[in-house]
Amino acid sequence: MKIKNIDGIPLYSTQREARDHFAQYGITDYHVHYYINNRGRSANGYMPGKSHEDILKQIQRLSLKYPEIITNTEIITNNISRSSTSGSGSGSSSGGGY
Repeated sequence: MKIKNIDGIPLYSTQREARDHFAQYGITDYHVHYYINNRGRSANGYMPGKSHEDILKQIQRLSLKYPEIITNTEIITNNISRSSTSGSGSGSSSGGGY
């Protein structure tokens, strides 16, 4: 089940869903984000890609070959541009509870 989006990328309740989401594009890794569930407790969510920065880069790379990937992940072009120009080590997964 899709829990929410972070930077337009779906966060899923299971590892399998996260792996399957981009399997058609050759991305079968996943990483974990922590979020506050509807009971106010910390919970794990799973997202495709080795890391948050990795999946943003992969989407940018794949969008040249598969333009529909942008629509499918609800990513706004500004998010891709911002993430691709950020310096290494400044990934989007730090802070904010994810």
